[in-house]
Amino acid sequence: MVPDQPGWSDQQLAIMSQENLFGPRKNPLQKIPWTFRYRFRCADNPACPGHDLQVFDWEPYELYRGQLEKKGHSDVARADVLRKYNDEMGCIQRNVHLFVGTTISHPKQFSCIGVYAPPRS
Repeated sequence: MVPDQPGWSDQQLAIMSQENLFGPRKNPLQKIPWTFRYRFRCADNPACPGHDLQVFDWEPYELYRGQLEKKGHSDVARADVLRKYNDEMGCIQRNVHLFVGTTISHPKQFSCIGVYAPPRS
């Protein structure tokens, strides 16, 4: 988890304020001041330099938003997200699999678009 800009950029606001063909305009999303990331090394490759993937999955962001609303403090919400993803869903407790993908503009840069973490057997 690394700090992110506290507000939307002008370009992001312009995109969100575009007309909608499918119904009334909605309020802009709440900006989460964090970027969630997975950092790891390949277990089967001792020479692995490590990987750092930005998380685009909605779940950690929604967990942060919900905990902030429930508990009222950003540090507590941040700690709750870290506890969930590092402890409860970490590789010691769970068999973590990341769904990854790229974009046309950055074909060699992978991002996490989902997490599957069943219990270890």
